[in-house]
Amino acid sequence: MHQLSENPNYCCHASAPPPRPPPPTTVADLVNRFANVRPFAASNTTSTAEFNADTFNRKAQEHVDRHNFAAVQWNVRPGSMFNGGQRQEPPIIQNVATFEKNFFFRDPADPTRLFSCCDEQMKLYFETRGFISVSVLHFTGGPDDQRSLPTLTAVAAANETQDELELSPGPTELKVPVQFPKMWCPRSKTTAWCIIHAFEVKVYDPDTKTKYSPYRLWSPEARKAAGTKSNTKWTKYCQAYFILKRSHGPDPSLCNLALTALAASATQYNKDNPPPGASQRSDFWYPLACSMLPVALQPP
Repeated sequence: MHQLSENPNYCCHASAPPPRPPPPTTVADLVNRFANVRPFAASNTTSTAEFNADTFNRKAQEHVDRHNFAAVQWNVRPGSMFNGGQRQEPPIIQNVATFEKNFFFRDPADPTRLFSCCDEQMKLYFETRGFISVSVLHFTGGPDDQRSLPTLTAVAAANETQDELELSPGPTELKVPVQFPKMWCPRSKTTAWCIIHAFEVKVYDPDTKTKYSPYRLWSPEARKAAGTKSNTKWTKYCQAYFILKRSHGPDPSLCNLALTALAASATQYNKDNPPPGASQRSDFWYPLACSMLPVALQPP
């Protein structure tokens, strides 16, 4: 049995929390408060004489700038401690891209290995060692903001009819896959039509129902940046497009030759008419194919 105290100010409720300490009013009080809640800070500084207000303010501002805290919107409730009151309520922070000034990279040999840093020296470390920079879009909209909600390209392509798919353009931004998709060729079309469409309009992956940029935009730099794995058919596609545009009349899409026959024809043409400097280039069929593009599709 507990004996009750005669002191009228004595609280007998064992579950009552201890009273909060008064807020610090001096630098010494502030240092002591940090030492209590973050014991490891005591090993860094043991004397208030070592505290430099200018250095603290500078580093605090750098932290705010680096993590974009200036854009934080505080939703302060009346009477809360953030509005001069006594209620200890946490603030509601709006969704903000705190990594606005961060840098993102991926391993060129393994696209699943992703890294980020927020320091210029670390950024230089990744760049000088061959890591590929990745552009990241931070979505700040809400589920009700239907105008800006991102959508999957595959979903849009999956809902198209065959005729719509044949007439639809490719992505508005450069999009090159990691895995080489197999050639998309509708039943009513020739191999020649499929090759020309893939080079000039878009590449379509029938397995994932995804649209990619046309082959004419798949430069060595674009393929390297995307981490596209090599494929033996890439050379054949370039050969086929080149020979179709070079030797098969005003409408080469009507040609009925298969891919292997077109590639063999291009190989023979190359033997009979070797392009200047071809032996010095490892991927000379790609620029040869691009040289046959219509003027409107020629790179600037």
